[in-house]
Amino acid sequence: MKRILKKLFLLLLAVLPATESISGQAVTEEWLKSEYTVLLSGYFSWPEEEDIDTFSVGVLSSQAIYSQLSLKSELQKLKSKPFRVIYFKKPGDLVSVNILYIGEKKNKSIRKIYNRLEGQPVLRITDSCMENEFTMVNLLGMSLAGEKPFEINKTKIDLLCKHIKYENAWPHSFRITS
Repeated sequence: MKRILKKLFLLLLAVLPATESISGQAVTEEWLKSEYTVLLSGYFSWPEEEDIDTFSVGVLSSQAIYSQLSLKSELQKLKSKPFRVIYFKKPGDLVSVNILYIGEKKNKSIRKIYNRLEGQPVLRITDSCMENEFTMVNLLGMSLAGEKPFEINKTKIDLLCKHIKYENAWPHSFRITS
């Protein structure tokens, strides 16, 4: 847990000058979003998680986010387990995953996504979604974020997905919505 908090803190330090670079390489928004997706997922627990051999992360977004998460899946683990990444072109293509990243351009379909996943233990990570009634973890775009790069909707996490549990030791740099 302390390791995740430390990584998140270091990531936040890197984000503040969002257009700067780390180790001489430009930090892209896609890299940041994929990093947050993996790091924040570490705060959640799924039913019978001990039986999960490999986490599945769905991407309903651009190919760039999918590529970044795919690269991370080869280099990193999620909660000490491997993860695989599945790309979905449209909400109708969705199949069961543990985590679903929903890109900003797909927010217009958030109600359809909600209906399709209702009752399933799927952590939904949205990007700049303005419809709080359907968000769980919402990454805030650079124009919305300020000092708070994401928001946690604890009420909706409990209502939308009763089977997923989360740790109360959230990082300090987030907004709470309901």
